[in-house]
Amino acid sequence: MHGSKDIFLSITATPLVGDGSYAEILPCEELLPYIRCFWRQDVKAEGESLFRAQRARLIIPDACMDIVLGFDDDHLVSSVFCTLDEDAHLSNSDMATDVKSVFGIRFYGWTAALFAKENINGLKNITIEASEFFPYITKEFVPMLSGGTSFSRKAEIANRYFLQRLDEATVNYDLMNAAAMILQTKGTVRTSEIARSVAMSEKQMERKCREKIGISPKGLSSLVRYQLLWQDLFRSPGYDIQDLVDKYGYFDQVHLLNDFKRRHGMTVNQAIKFAALKNNVGFFQ
Repeated sequence: MHGSKDIFLSITATPLVGDGSYAEILPCEELLPYIRCFWRQDVKAEGESLFRAQRARLIIPDACMDIVLGFDDDHLVSSVFCTLDEDAHLSNSDMATDVKSVFGIRFYGWTAALFAKENINGLKNITIEASEFFPYITKEFVPMLSGGTSFSRKAEIANRYFLQRLDEATVNYDLMNAAAMILQTKGTVRTSEIARSVAMSEKQMERKCREKIGISPKGLSSLVRYQLLWQDLFRSPGYDIQDLVDKYGYFDQVHLLNDFKRRHGMTVNQAIKFAALKNNVGFFQ
């Protein structure tokens, strides 16, 4: 699984938004197979949190899960865990209203359970209190971030801390190899092939994925395929739909377009237009 960063770097619905309020830092090399990035979201204007300013934020599936820590100055006021999203949705955020800045840890969907105290056990499409799965976050990790620490310093602290957590964890290599197969085939692999490659029955593979990821292997493959498709659509303005149909194993163009709209919440043309906006507030009004 090492080298996931070269295979799968998910993007948002608005990759061009660059007002300086959001930033990402990749983890250290040892954590690259397990953590997508550390990220921060800052205050947009004095006295107004960006989460409150952007009332209609489109959240699209990225096959990742996040621990989201909200701070008022140096004090933690909110901590939530976001499970896998299967479809796009508008978010007003579940963060507390006095949040001024956010620090996030974004795991791959297949690695979050590695750092969690409890299994995911079929949970998806929800945001819950982070301490339910990561009780050490507020007790051990958050105190390390106090004192007006910069984003880069927070990322350094997070690298050291999660390296230690990784050393104490038991990596499920069957699940990691299954995820690697899904990535390498761009989400087109069958569950039977995944199960065979890791010497499991399909039922065992299904059960393990729902326990650790929240969804089936087929569901994860579908999310990965959609996200890679979105990256191709966004980055290649002169795309050929039929080429993408063949590349991602869709039956035909209608199948691709319908699947994309179901996941993204809008058509391909609408999605590309939306992605080009520097400010998506009010787009749906």
